[in-house]
Amino acid sequence: MTEYSVAVDVGGTFTDVFAWNLDTGEAYRRTQLVAGTSIAGPAVVQQLDATVFVPDGVPASVDGNGNLILRVGVATS
Repeated sequence: MTEYSVAVDVGGTFTDVFAWNLDTGEAYRRTQLVAGTSIAGPAVVQQLDATVFVPDGVPASVDGNGNLILRVGVATS
């Protein structure tokens, strides 16, 4: 099992250590991501009951129902 730790300044940036790689990315509040919003990892999305890590290069978007969709294996453009 890989250990994962992240220090998040929500609404700003984060730095994480994941499988010995150091990444810096964006941190988002889930409530501020409206339908049609697109983001690309690395990113962290924090909400009241969960934190979602979006890996480097993985595109994510919010659909019309408010679901956060991560497309693993799809290249970002």
